Amino acid sequence: MPKKSNVTKRADGRWMGRAMIDGKRRSVYAPTQREAEQKLRALLSDADKGLTQPEEQRTLSVHLDRWLEDIARPRVKPSTYRSYALLIKLYIKPALGTKRLQKLTPGDLQALYGAMSAQGLSANTVGRVHGVLRSSLRHALDTGLVYRNVSQATRPPSVRRHEMHALDRVQARKLLGTAKGTRYEAMLALALSTGMRQGELLGLAWCAVDLEAGKLRVVRQLGTDGIFSSPKSRNSTRSIDLNPSTVAALREHKTRQLETRLIQGAAWEDQGLVFCTYTGRPLGWRNVVRDFKALLLKAELPEMRFHDLRHTAATLMLLADTPLHVVSRRLGHSSIVLTANTYAHVLPSQDKDVAARMEALLG
Repeated sequence: MPKKSNVTKRADGRWMGRAMIDGKRRSVYAPTQREAEQKLRALLSDADKGLTQPEEQRTLSVHLDRWLEDIARPRVKPSTYRSYALLIKLYIKPALGTKRLQKLTPGDLQALYGAMSAQGLSANTVGRVHGVLRSSLRHALDTGLVYRNVSQATRPPSVRRHEMHALDRVQARKLLGTAKGTRYEAMLALALSTGMRQGELLGLAWCAVDLEAGKLRVVRQLGTDGIFSSPKSRNSTRSIDLNPSTVAALREHKTRQLETRLIQGAAWEDQGLVFCTYTGRPLGWRNVVRDFKALLLKAELPEMRFHDLRHTAATLMLLADTPLHVVSRRLGHSSIVLTANTYAHVLPSQDKDVAARMEALLG
């Protein structure tokens, strides 16, 4: 049981709370004194309830389970939580689950990353595993379970960024022409005119679309796991004005959907989705990508990802001299800086204009 405790400020600016529990010194760390006091109270409360496991006996598996439920679940989206849990189950626990937390070394993690790469797993998957370990071990450090975060001394493989492709104006019109009259006409029209993400398109419901006003609201998305959730970020929840041709495509799409609904009768499962299967259920991501690739092939257009339609929309908007902040808001980017960095190569150079103005002032 605890004998004494205190909270002090460290030389690095962090606050440290210390307590003697069962004859051993335990420490917690936080950026503010108040947070350190809260963490220390929680540690002492666990000790009073007999929940504090001796540090030298706690395994990585036990720690990850506690971190998932106590730290990750309350703070991240359900889809993110499920992703963390799956990465832990498939990759981390089989290799390192029985390893004692205090005995974990950078070499253990590096060996895991190497083994995953040798199995043919992508650098992105290895990087996500590294991210889970980094976050969970940072929590272990902050709560005094370990004396250092060993993930900081590792080097996961570099993630190769996808090369960005964008259709030009002629190609975009050709794609829309090829999709004319198909179930994907309205979806591609929306993707190319608004830059909506694939998940946002698949999660769109008719109740969020106002065809009379020519507007829609992005309020949810459909994940690759088939579960609906809130948009990617706070700025991703947004209102978008629609151009007349896209509104017309949506009207035609709605008419065709109503006809399909009548044909299906009792087999129709009404979920109010704008884009759905022939029985009203959500579309699968892979099926959409497969059909999109087929349309590209039919239109004799270059191979590209569905996500590149978003890049196409942004590129065409910027080439049409749309203000950067408007493009950023329309895309639902977290900040205008992200938009500027992503599409810096598209933005027209202002150097000549600036030079002319400076000449007028100083010449």
